[in-house]
Amino acid sequence: MISLGDQRQRELTERLKSVYLRRTKEEVLNDSLKSKDERVVLCELSEVQKKIYERILSLSDYNFLRHAKSPCDCGVNQDFFRGYKLLRTR
Repeated sequence: MISLGDQRQRELTERLKSVYLRRTKEEVLNDSLKSKDERVVLCELSEVQKKIYERILSLSDYNFLRHAKSPCDCGVNQDFFRGYKLLRTR
């Protein structure tokens, strides 16, 4: 069933190539974009920033995201994690 889905995806992608134009920033704006300059600056959070950060950490949605790849109590992804643990121990 998965191979059929993969096959259909390839067919759809092939058909869309003729009508779908994909352009990237690098292709279109190459001459006008400046290079990206990133810097990491470490500093203390302000009190407001600390409160916002603590609030985000306390949200149930954040907790769900944090544990999204953890084994499920219901056992649905149990086989995956069993295999994953075997890979990590090799």
